Amino acid sequence: MRSWKNFVYYAFSYLSKEGVLYAYRAGDEEPAWTVDLNTIVRGRAQPLTRMIFQVIDDRIYLEANEHIFCFSAESGMPLW
Repeated sequence: MRSWKNFVYYAFSYLSKEGVLYAYRAGDEEPAWTVDLNTIVRGRAQPLTRMIFQVIDDRIYLEANEHIFCFSAESGMPLW
């Protein structure tokens, strides 16, 4: 779990088969956006899990298995 400005980010990936990052605005009950890594990287025998992420400046740097991603912390749009 991490926070940045008025967002809180979390993922249930370590003990599950889910590779989804959730972003909530403070006080909201529904996520502002989500990113499912297994819709980005396809064709794996095992789903991407064990996500490790850090918010630096306006970007989320996320590692899952052998993959590294960068997303906008505000919108969740992939940057690279």
